[in-house]
Amino acid sequence: MGRVYLGSTPGGRPVAVKVINTQFEENPDVLNRFRREVEILRTVRNAFVAALIDHNVTTTPYWMATEYVPGPTLAAAIRDQGQLDADVTRGLFAALAEALVDIHAHGICHRDLKPQNIILSVTGPRLIDFGIARGEDQEGLTQTGMTVGTPGYTAPEALLGHEIGPAADVFALAATIAKAATGRAPYGVGSGFAVSRRSMSGEVDVTGVPDDLAALIRDCSNPDPSARPGAEEIVLRCRPETGLIENQLYQQILKGRGATPAPGTSPATVPPALGATRAYSAPATPSARSRRPLLVGAGLLAVVLGVALIGTWLVSGVGADADDKASGSPASSAGPADVTPATSETPASEAPAETDQPVRTLTGPNGNCLAAPGSLANGDLPTIQPCDGSELQQWDYTAERGLKTGNRCLDLGANEVQNGLTVQLWECNGTRAQIFEAVGDEVRNPWSGRCLTTTTNEPAAGDPLIMWDCSGSNLNQVWHLPG
Repeated sequence: MGRVYLGSTPGGRPVAVKVINTQFEENPDVLNRFRREVEILRTVRNAFVAALIDHNVTTTPYWMATEYVPGPTLAAAIRDQGQLDADVTRGLFAALAEALVDIHAHGICHRDLKPQNIILSVTGPRLIDFGIARGEDQEGLTQTGMTVGTPGYTAPEALLGHEIGPAADVFALAATIAKAATGRAPYGVGSGFAVSRRSMSGEVDVTGVPDDLAALIRDCSNPDPSARPGAEEIVLRCRPETGLIENQLYQQILKGRGATPAPGTSPATVPPALGATRAYSAPATPSARSRRPLLVGAGLLAVVLGVALIGTWLVSGVGADADDKASGSPASSAGPADVTPATSETPASEAPAETDQPVRTLTGPNGNCLAAPGSLANGDLPTIQPCDGSELQQWDYTAERGLKTGNRCLDLGANEVQNGLTVQLWECNGTRAQIFEAVGDEVRNPWSGRCLTTTTNEPAAGDPLIMWDCSGSNLNQVWHLPG
């Protein structure tokens, strides 16, 4: 959908500036979602949501500026720390439930609550990314027969296409807390189809979690939305021994992975999505001056579940036991990057040796595969998807060492490759922006010296690919290239 930049007001107040990618400026669905997010942030004003500072949703470039909240996401904290202390987890559960009380009182459902959309700040957790949130009086923007969300965090009623309400956010909160309490995915790993199938059974993973906390997570994960406790009840049942702000272990999390580092800090200390430094021309307004990207390829981060496979489940699964329930298969995409495609006037530095070795599937982090969108057009973004053996997941080396599927090659599409650059597809032209080599488990572009990288160690279906400094150890740079 767009990018989020770290910027400032004329007076120096730091802000996060979300800007719609130029490719989506004429897309009515994207603009409607963007305008809806702005309206929701205008409506909801509380301590748990980053406040809206300014916006422009009438002329290009479309953008909005929100309060910048320094601190790691909950997903990053779990990745770096593993499972969190039980009392910290109770505190997060209570604080986020309190946030839902206020949001739901405004008649709004977040609809994409997950660890990636929670920032841990010195004043407590903040909810971000209301791009697919919806008010009670608003019609859905999703096409008929499809739903949006993230496997493992999307409530069963949403997967089935039923009307969703506050109970869906409670389900997502329970899955989020289960992840924090165990350090594991709440419904295991695998394809979006398999994970969604498990989430409909109510069997959330709470192994090793204290009994009272595990019981509350299970209650909130009930497949029946009417049986889940409300957000107010969650606050009452959590009862952490220490408030988050006074909790020393919570403060240690913030110190270990605190605010986004200043320019010049080693990118190895921050996740790829937080470390990019591409130059950006500020929106045409005096109210926000962009400095550098904060998130690359941010936006919907949603999984679209196909109506055909959901229909198949409805035909074969109605009346089956809970363990036999299944949802649709994800097929998501993220927005194209706002970069200039590479062209043939930038030749490779030397003629590479010819090779006829196939690569076929590129299996990456979290056991998913590199996949091309069905349109195979210049500027399309390859994404991470569950491995299914389809043609769009089959890659071959060209004679120029390009990675090709169909009639398109992976392309860096820029005259300067910086950390966080989004990888795209382009006509195979043999330029240095299209050369990739296998170095151990890494896939490296020798011209830039940077490696093919996912934005997290456990990327979700539909996540884009970026380039980042090769580390030799980061799990989000490990690829398996058979053949």
